[in-house]
Amino acid sequence: MTPRTLKSANNDDEDKKDLLRPHFVVNKKRIGESGIDENKNTDGDETTDEEKEETLSQPEIEEPKKNEGTDDEDIASQKQPKVAESKILYTNIDDEVADIVAQMKKLPHKKISIVVPHRALLFKSSVNLHILNKKAAEFKKIITIISHDEAGLTASQHAGLTTRRELTDIKKKIISINRESQFMRGEKPSRHTREKKSIAEVIRPDEKRAAFESFLIKIKDKIAKKRKSLSGTRVVFVSPNKQALFTLVLLSILLFLSIAYIALPGATITITPRESVLESTFNVTFMDYEKNKTIFGNDTTPNLIVPTYPVDPPPFSKEMTYIPTGKISRGDRARGVLTVYNKTDHPWDLAPTTRFQTDEGLIFRTPRAIRVPAGTPQIPGTADVEVLADDLDSINQVIGSRGNIDPHKFFLPGLQDDSRKSLYAESKTAFSGGVTRVIKVVSKEDVDAAVETLKKKISADASDDLKNYLEQQNLNNKTNLSLISDKNILKIGVPQIKIPQNLVDQQIDQFKVSASYTLASVSYDKSILVKFLRDRMIHRADPDKKIAKISEDDLSYRFLEADATSGKIKLTVTMRAVQSFDLNPDTENGKRFIKKITDHLLGLRVDAAKDYLRQQTDEIAQVEIKTWPIWAPTIPNIAENIKFTVNEVEK
Repeated sequence: MTPRTLKSANNDDEDKKDLLRPHFVVNKKRIGESGIDENKNTDGDETTDEEKEETLSQPEIEEPKKNEGTDDEDIASQKQPKVAESKILYTNIDDEVADIVAQMKKLPHKKISIVVPHRALLFKSSVNLHILNKKAAEFKKIITIISHDEAGLTASQHAGLTTRRELTDIKKKIISINRESQFMRGEKPSRHTREKKSIAEVIRPDEKRAAFESFLIKIKDKIAKKRKSLSGTRVVFVSPNKQALFTLVLLSILLFLSIAYIALPGATITITPRESVLESTFNVTFMDYEKNKTIFGNDTTPNLIVPTYPVDPPPFSKEMTYIPTGKISRGDRARGVLTVYNKTDHPWDLAPTTRFQTDEGLIFRTPRAIRVPAGTPQIPGTADVEVLADDLDSINQVIGSRGNIDPHKFFLPGLQDDSRKSLYAESKTAFSGGVTRVIKVVSKEDVDAAVETLKKKISADASDDLKNYLEQQNLNNKTNLSLISDKNILKIGVPQIKIPQNLVDQQIDQFKVSASYTLASVSYDKSILVKFLRDRMIHRADPDKKIAKISEDDLSYRFLEADATSGKIKLTVTMRAVQSFDLNPDTENGKRFIKKITDHLLGLRVDAAKDYLRQQTDEIAQVEIKTWPIWAPTIPNIAENIKFTVNEVEK
């Protein structure tokens, strides 16, 4: 938004007159050389003294117009008005200093009076005022800051700017605009001294007088009729004029809305408190109920003690299918010719079945011994040798047809890394002859792996198996017990593994392994534990915060110790809760916070109020402001008209 300027005559005095009251263009009386008043009314009457006073109260501003009888030569000879030295520049409350500087630069006036509203953005930072003063000096302008904002005037003075509190401090003088066009040819331009008439007096005064007289006659007739009607024995009520009644109702509504807007504005501020997770740890002793009945009968025990009940189901069984990994290749091996390179200064002997391997893990062997002659790094010694693919590659996968490779590079996996750079091989033609035919067989490693996999599965599923069993027992017995599944408490019996006989070397695609085993643990009533923890959790909230929600299902346990003889188990139980700042206006903490922000929000614009509340990052997560009337741009100045609501977390 750019600063607004008041368009008026080209001098400082006329701008101030326009600020004070509206102006009208009227014909000024002037006396010609003949001595005849040229501004007489059409009926020949001269302006009365009262009309003179009324005319004098209007600003003396006229538009230049062409007189009758003037020719084109006179118009061309008229002087153009000079640019005044001073100007008034009006700014808005949210105008940036860049906008004010840009507008000031456009003005041709040397002296500029800048009118700044109370709490304007220009006064928010002394940097803005220093920039304005610097730019004024750069543009060779003399500026004066005019405002009612005491803090802003003080800051302006510190920035080196001239300040005033009122426009009345500046001398007021109205100068007419280009009056030369009002004179006949040959007349010397001069200021008229006669009084001016108002527009109402110039426009058809005879019709106004006649209308007024007609209005008086109608009033007299109505009074006469009313007196005549009152002379009788009946009382007659005259129906009100519809137009007057409508006007009265409309004015009443406007008056009511004005009073409501001024005296009864309101705002509802909805705040969502910021939340955080609170974790608290408690030491809990779980005791076998049957072995410790006397302790549970004593209500004075300060420690957290929860009764437990044994979970001892019948044996479980589990079976799994295992796919053997043993393989026998019945296909054909790929073969080809390699060229072996030797960059050392001595010959290199290679034994039969020496391995040559590709980067993909394919392995080929020499069927006979070879000698690679000596060479140099520039001209290595070479030897050609036929190689044959292995059945399995470096990761025990059948090579078969995968050995039919294009020209490739090979390294010797039996050599150290340094030697591999001196002795290596390459194939110059593609290998061929490889065919894949694989038969799966069960190896001893497969049997051992199947047994180990089944044991791991039993251990992993033990907790779920016991929970499923306990849920069924809860349904049957109408109880609500929970399982303690800590590995130090949950006991798994030694599995009895069953494997088919003579599995090793059998050519089968899969085989089954089964086992039977026992499980045992203890259970407790979770509602008793949660009640104990909730009562203590409420008192562990951070200062100025309250517990908004407790995660009853999100409990974690850590084993401390167990005594099987007495049936006692000590665990550390961690409970998690959601806590938030206590902003409820009905509480003491909430009252303090609401008062703190209310004192700052009074009279602020809605956007500025939202920005301030969002800065309270420790307490507030979200904020929403609704004003009444809905178009009201600011927060009410009365604290009682501001209502605060808090979005509580669902428990």
